[in-house]
Amino acid sequence: MNSVPWGGSEILWHETADILAKHGHNLALATPYWQDLPGPIAKAKNEWGTHHSFVLIKKKSLLRRATNRLLRLQSLDFHRNWLRRHRPRLLCISNGNAFQGLVWMEAAIAENVPFITIAQAHADFLSPDDSEAIKLIEAFSAAKLNYFVSKANQEMVESQLGWRFGNARLIANHSFHLSTKGPLPWPNTPEQHLRLACVARLHPASKGQDILFNVLASPRWQERELSVSLYGTGDQEQCLRRLASLLGISDRVQFMGHTNTPESI
Repeated sequence: MNSVPWGGSEILWHETADILAKHGHNLALATPYWQDLPGPIAKAKNEWGTHHSFVLIKKKSLLRRATNRLLRLQSLDFHRNWLRRHRPRLLCISNGNAFQGLVWMEAAIAENVPFITIAQAHADFLSPDDSEAIKLIEAFSAAKLNYFVSKANQEMVESQLGWRFGNARLIANHSFHLSTKGPLPWPNTPEQHLRLACVARLHPASKGQDILFNVLASPRWQERELSVSLYGTGDQEQCLRRLASLLGISDRVQFMGHTNTPESI
């Protein structure tokens, strides 16, 4: 994904690649450029992959948008050259949203490289124009499979394109660390008090912590013995702390930070 160096959407491809590497497969990895490589990607680079980073340019000014058009042509050349160099037996394009990987799909089609896509999320404001929609339909049709982590995302894409997938599948995205043989023991807490956890990076626009806070502040929920622990970090933590204070629920919300052992939650 292009917004932050690492997140829940990276788990599926990373753990899959790790399994393939342990079984002796050769892997090549291409990610956006980040000044500080996330730990798992740095580890992957050292242990099992050929790594190449490329810089993302944000769309802001008119000059920047014009530059982006030129860079998109150059980018396609980069992607095609990358595919020619590595000649993968299968290209896995893991995207933050369903349309993000179009340039990779076009390059794979041009180089006759089999590929699959994974859409980790999508949004209603991502509707393409007619010319872009045709490109996307042709690209999705050429994929061996297009994976979605939710049925709602697939249906949203189909609605935006006015087209139905014939090669789509749903796939779960959660760490193997969360796979348990049976139910975890129920916490020993007072019966009248319910403790919940919200496990997500602190980004209200995509994770909805602001909606959660407003629900907790409503009269119906104010009357209930309930608290919520937020597990995750992000650039909007202070905004959320102020919102909790503004809504009068600071005593019912705990900011726990990031944890590498989600099963402990």
